[in-house]
Amino acid sequence: LRAHEPYPAMVVDGRYSVIDANAAAVALFGPALVGSNLIRRYTDEAAQAAIVNWPDVARAGLARIRERVRQVPDDELGALVAIAEAAVAELPPGEAPKDELIVCPEFIAGDRVIRTIGMAARFDAVLEVTLDELRIELLYPADHVAEEFFRSRA
Repeated sequence: LRAHEPYPAMVVDGRYSVIDANAAAVALFGPALVGSNLIRRYTDEAAQAAIVNWPDVARAGLARIRERVRQVPDDELGALVAIAEAAVAELPPGEAPKDELIVCPEFIAGDRVIRTIGMAARFDAVLEVTLDELRIELLYPADHVAEEFFRSRA
């Protein structure tokens, strides 16, 4: 990850733990980002309060982790699915995401809403097992408010 890149980027392992993040991601998610688990982060009450469209983000995240478990059955991933399912259990019925690799979270940052376009880059058909376990989570600004937010922290 380029340290000077103004937009948030994270490297996530096969169990959704953040193993690296650039400065913009740390500015958005906080200093404890690296080493944390995205499923646990996105399903806690703080995330629900800080993400305007949390139900959409949660449904997309659940679809993403269910697909991962389908590809790679794993007890720890199964436990994370259970956490995500519990988090969305009380949500009113919603539309299933059309593509679980694209999600557009809207974060509350002070008095601003930071609209982003999130994309996960996967490495599925590879020769290296370690690459198969990696995901790169990228966020891009979806409007001028988000653009200014990230550029001012670069």
